[in-house]
Amino acid sequence: METTDQVDAILEAFDIVGISPSEFIITLLNDSCYINHKTVTNLRESGQYLAELLVVQSDVVQGRYVREVQILSAKESGYHFSVLNTSVEQLEEFDIGVLGRGMEVHAPLLWRLLDILLSARGKGHISSGDLPDGGYDVDEDDEALWEELGDLDLQEIVDGLEGDMLKKKNRIIAHRNKLTTIKKVVILSILMQSTNRNSNALQSIVGIFLQSAHAPQKVIDTLARMGVSVSVDAINAAVTSLSAESHRAIHALGRTLLASYAYDNFDVDLKKTVHTVSESEDTLVHLTSGLLFPLQHSVTRENLRCSKTLWEKSPLNPQLNPSTVTVKGGWKDLLQLHPDSLNAAGLSRRDRVNQSVLKYRATTHTKVTPARRLSRN
Repeated sequence: METTDQVDAILEAFDIVGISPSEFIITLLNDSCYINHKTVTNLRESGQYLAELLVVQSDVVQGRYVREVQILSAKESGYHFSVLNTSVEQLEEFDIGVLGRGMEVHAPLLWRLLDILLSARGKGHISSGDLPDGGYDVDEDDEALWEELGDLDLQEIVDGLEGDMLKKKNRIIAHRNKLTTIKKVVILSILMQSTNRNSNALQSIVGIFLQSAHAPQKVIDTLARMGVSVSVDAINAAVTSLSAESHRAIHALGRTLLASYAYDNFDVDLKKTVHTVSESEDTLVHLTSGLLFPLQHSVTRENLRCSKTLWEKSPLNPQLNPSTVTVKGGWKDLLQLHPDSLNAAGLSRRDRVNQSVLKYRATTHTKVTPARRLSRN
C-alpha cells in the first residue's frame, strides 16, 4: 500500500512538472549528465526484468499492428483493384503520394514504425522545421548524401552549392522523405496483399507498367512472387479490359461524326530466336494502322454539312458544271503571293538575309581559323 502511495505521488509530480514517464526515462538514460546517477544504475540493473515486462505488453501492440493491416486490406479502405474492370481513369488518377497519405491515416502505428526502421541510418523522417539553429549536418554521411543527390539534376546540385545552403538541405530532406514514403507504401502493400489478395492497387499498377515496358515474363513472375506485382494472367486480364474500353470509346467517337481518320502503312520484322529449316519463311509483316482524331475548336455537325457543295465541284461528278469549277493552283502560284523585289542596291530578299548573316558572323566571331594546306604526296 505504501508503494502505491509513493507511485501515485510520483505520477502526480509528473503531471505538475508536465513530463510523461517515458520522456523522463528516455532523458534519464540518454543524457550524459545522469550517467552515474543511482537511478540510472538501478534501471540498468533491472533492465532484463523491464524488458520482459515490455515483451508482455508487446502482445497488445502486435494486436494493434495486425488490426491496422486488416483495416488497410479491407474493401472499405479503397485499395482493392479489380483487373477485370480496369479503366483508363484508374491509371490516370493513381498517385502514390495519395496512397501513402491514406495508409498513414488508416495505420498510423505501422506507418510510424516503418518510418523509424527505414530511417535507422539517419534521424528518422524529418522536415525543414526540425533543422537546428546551427544547421543540419547533411555531410555526416557522404555516401548517403551522394546516393540521394544521384537522382537530382546537375543544375540543382550546382545551385545548392552556390546558393542558400539551407535551401539545399531542405531539398535533400524532401527528396529523402519522398523515397522513404515510396518504400513504406511498397512494404505496406505487400502486407495488405498477403492479408487480402484483392488488396492489390500498387501491384496492379506495377504489373501494367511492366507490361507497357515490355518486361520479360520471368521478371514479372519473380516480382509477383515477391508481392510487388500481379501475375501475368492478371496483367493480361487488365489489358483486355483496357482494350475493350478503348474499343467502346472509339465506337462512341465514330458515331458522333465529329472525327477524322488517318491511316498509315508500316512494316514489322517478327524475328525468331531459333531458326529452323521448316520455318524459314519471310518474317516481314506489312500492316496498316488507323487513328481516329476528335475534331477540336467546337466543330459541330452543321459545320460539316458540305458534301453537296463538294460533289458539285468534284471532278468525279459526271454532271459537273465547268463554270462552278475553281482552277487549281500549283506550288509555283505560292511564289507569287509575296514577290521578291530588289532594293536600291539591287539586292533581293535572299541576298539581304545573306548579307545580314555575314555581318553578324564578322562582328561576333573574331577568331579566324587558318585554312589547312593540302599535302601532296
